[in-house]
Amino acid sequence: MCAHAEIVADEAEPAAIADDSQAATIGDVIVTAERRQTSLLRTPGSITPVAAEELRERRIEGLNDLSVSTPGLSSTGGAPQTSLFIRGIGTSDPGSPPSVGIYIDDIYNPRAFGNNLFDLPDVASVEVLRGPQGTLYGQNTTGGAIKITSRNPGDVVEGSALVEVGNYNALRTQAYLSGPLVQGLLSGSVAVTSRQRDGYTYNRTLDYRVDDADSRQARFKLRFTPTERVEAVLAYTLLRENSDTQAVVPLNYGDVDPRVTYSPRRFDPSREVDTYSLHIKADLTDNLTLRSITAYRTLGNLNPNDASGLPDDRSGFIQYLENEQTSQEFQLLGDYGRFNFVLGAVYRDETFTMDRNTWSNSVYSQILSDVGVTDTAIYGQLNYNLTDRLRVTVGGRYGWEEDTFDNSLYRTDADFNQTSLVYSVADLTNDESDFSPRLGVDYQVNDYLLTYASWSRGSKAGGFNRSAANVQIASIAVDPETVTAYEIGAKGRTPNGLLTGSFAIFYNDFEDYQATITNPIIDGELVSGQVLVNAAQATTYGAEVEATIRPFDGFEWRFSAAYLDAKFDEFANPTGNAASDFAGNWLPFASEWILGTSAEYVLPLDVPGEVSVRATVDYRSPFYSDNANREEVRNPEQINVNLGASYVTADEKWTFLLLAKNLFDDDRIFGYRVLTPTLGVESAKFVAPRLITLSARYAF
Repeated sequence: MCAHAEIVADEAEPAAIADDSQAATIGDVIVTAERRQTSLLRTPGSITPVAAEELRERRIEGLNDLSVSTPGLSSTGGAPQTSLFIRGIGTSDPGSPPSVGIYIDDIYNPRAFGNNLFDLPDVASVEVLRGPQGTLYGQNTTGGAIKITSRNPGDVVEGSALVEVGNYNALRTQAYLSGPLVQGLLSGSVAVTSRQRDGYTYNRTLDYRVDDADSRQARFKLRFTPTERVEAVLAYTLLRENSDTQAVVPLNYGDVDPRVTYSPRRFDPSREVDTYSLHIKADLTDNLTLRSITAYRTLGNLNPNDASGLPDDRSGFIQYLENEQTSQEFQLLGDYGRFNFVLGAVYRDETFTMDRNTWSNSVYSQILSDVGVTDTAIYGQLNYNLTDRLRVTVGGRYGWEEDTFDNSLYRTDADFNQTSLVYSVADLTNDESDFSPRLGVDYQVNDYLLTYASWSRGSKAGGFNRSAANVQIASIAVDPETVTAYEIGAKGRTPNGLLTGSFAIFYNDFEDYQATITNPIIDGELVSGQVLVNAAQATTYGAEVEATIRPFDGFEWRFSAAYLDAKFDEFANPTGNAASDFAGNWLPFASEWILGTSAEYVLPLDVPGEVSVRATVDYRSPFYSDNANREEVRNPEQINVNLGASYVTADEKWTFLLLAKNLFDDDRIFGYRVLTPTLGVESAKFVAPRLITLSARYAF
């Protein structure tokens, strides 16, 4: 079954599209990038929606899987967290605010810890918004934003169940049930997922397998509709995960084997994430809607990391993190034909504590950090149709943030018992404010082609280094990163629906770009770990194209390409090391080319039901892991091939899917290379081996 989203057949203006709580399912190419439901082909900006069916057929179950569907999107890291990069902009340190904002049912996920899974059967869609999104989505979206939307229960009983098996003793189960509890008044839903898989990397020192998967997820919803104009959705989502942090393989010890590591410590990671939310929507009039989004989120994360893979305590850490966030957002949406608007106000209070035990050449220490963030903002965006085809957009967001910070470093013994205090700072504060305006114009050339141009500003929050390891670093807050962005583009389709596509050219100018330095030299002393610094200036520019072609019934071909130039304009002596002038270097994890293609064909077989095959190929040109652009830590080009086949019964209730990821079982370094000569560390992480799964799904 082709998993594409059907094109809206009529030429209705976005304002004429029905307001439906399930409209984000993308089935009719309805997106919510502008905080309202609009037609994808009538919404200016670079947006890639991924529908629920495509998520299932491509087995996209985490953020690091989204690159198969999105031009210009790349990632580094696997379980338990993924660092995302859009158009070369991202943050590799999971403890720092991201450059790509993650929103799950409009609830902001402040840090990357525990962010890599959204593998629940009630996920309706994922939208990837490329380019700065500061006006409507706030700070920490200088690269873009990703919106994950789940289904709300309704008055019709529906559900599904899935069982999947695979190599490495993989087992995944899913179940979903939704329906009315009190007809017309109260409905509920439950979605659960459990998955296990044996590890594919062998620890030769301790004689056990690592890189296993073990997680459980669930979401419960109650939807209350006392009147036709009022809706309230109460939700609880949980994640319990014990999947391994991806193993590091040493490149300077023994015979290098991508599936063998030698760490002397056995790690037992754990993650617990709980999110409680209440969404209320009230149609005040036929033209005016008020929304309230209240959320409380907690995270507990035991996250070990061995940076060397060697059979001694050369470099690494074990850290326990606690993150607690309370947020409240109000939105007022107006739709008056020729113009529409969104007004909003948001408040967020976050606490983030860290207890990190570190080893470096068998020298042991403990870092304790306590970070507090209070973030408040007001925003608005107005779209006004000057003519039937010409529209202007004006928007802005003003925000205030206050950070507090306590940090201390202790020397310890090998069992991490404190022996002496190295430094301590307390009650540090940092205040910052930001204004993110947006101006845009779009022109509907005809019923099938939209062109647009935009200018916007965005920012990434500053603040303190949670794992400073040095009193100088701990005492000085990092400045906010700001970006001025320009984009022009076009999107549309042919009248017969044969071709659908989009094209965009962008230019981003960064001030006080925030760069992560690994193992820097501070005042002549090596500081183990990552430090966030302002890298003065950087510029990124490029072009993207994506197209879907359906030359005949049953066949669909997709293609996407992203070209990027992303370099530092200024970056001299950021850490006190006179040799660290990186001006002219490529930004880390930025690839010049990211290409993707897929083809799906429904086989013309005379059988009940439908048999289809799908192949996807993704290419990413080489990229650097560090700001210095050392060839020793340059990642090779990435080529990944996936192949799948599915059978859907004639009544469309049963779906059987056979899928092979990394079809040719390539062993290649990906996204993580460490070279620290002073510690004798040379290590890398490798992509997962070929993973084959077979699943059966029943839906009603």
